[in-house]
Amino acid sequence: MITERGACAGRTPPDDQPPLPVELVTASPAPAVPVNIVFAGGCSHAAALPAGPAIDPPDAAARLSAGYARLSQDIAAAAPDLMIVITDRHQQSFSTGTFVVGTGERHTGSMAVRDRPDLDLSLKGMPAYAYAIADCLRAEGVEVTEVGRVDLDHGLIVPLRELLPRPGIPVVPIVTQPARGFSPFGARSFGEVLRYVVEAREERIAVLATGGLSHRLDPGEVGNSDVEFDSHVLQMLHDGRGPELGDLDPYTLLRHGHHEFLNWLVMLGMIGPGVRGEVYAYEPMPQSGGARAVVNMLLSERKTPAA
Repeated sequence: MITERGACAGRTPPDDQPPLPVELVTASPAPAVPVNIVFAGGCSHAAALPAGPAIDPPDAAARLSAGYARLSQDIAAAAPDLMIVITDRHQQSFSTGTFVVGTGERHTGSMAVRDRPDLDLSLKGMPAYAYAIADCLRAEGVEVTEVGRVDLDHGLIVPLRELLPRPGIPVVPIVTQPARGFSPFGARSFGEVLRYVVEAREERIAVLATGGLSHRLDPGEVGNSDVEFDSHVLQMLHDGRGPELGDLDPYTLLRHGHHEFLNWLVMLGMIGPGVRGEVYAYEPMPQSGGARAVVNMLLSERKTPAA
């Protein structure tokens, strides 16, 4: 049972191994998402999209923007009481290598570091819910750090300026730190524990994963993406098998430029297997940094008490 500050109740295939024939693939289970998760999805936090859309081909930027617009409509229609948004560490400095949960009353920031101080954002937090998340995780043996201040950067500013369903909706930011520790299994498990918190409370939750898809940060490779592997990831999401990507060894995702996919695995751990994803947009955009994607998870296909 979760109180406002309570605790919780209660072999990887080789990278070059070809996919199994369709007849040997086990069907995904029917989705059973907590009823109060009313939206789940993922999108890139493409910093160049608002800061300099002329960098990318206009038709690609337009398709990506249309994907954001559709996702925005989905979130608004779901009418959540709270958003849990998963991003990864960029300019922020945390004295820890663990997952970070923002527990503050408010989180603010701008893209001044990218010469766009006008692109700013201020978010209202929900401390009681954030503390419940942290306590539940610790009770399950998961390392987590509480921080009262999350300085917002493009990882949150870009998507949330596009997607917040209404001004003032509370947001609990969760920050992964792939540069300090990269475990796909751990990220999915983190999301599975977050599910306990959601199930034990009454708030209607929208969960949004940001970042990715594939892109490189190494000198000489910045902006390069892996369209073939991205297609595999998106197909797994489409088939309701996204959580299985958490079974990959870390080097498989890293080798293909998916260091930010930890954020998506947290979201996928929360909703569980069997939930299919609809791809609203996918654009390789090397001019601005890598491949971008927008995906809505089809929660309407979940089991219901009447089913």
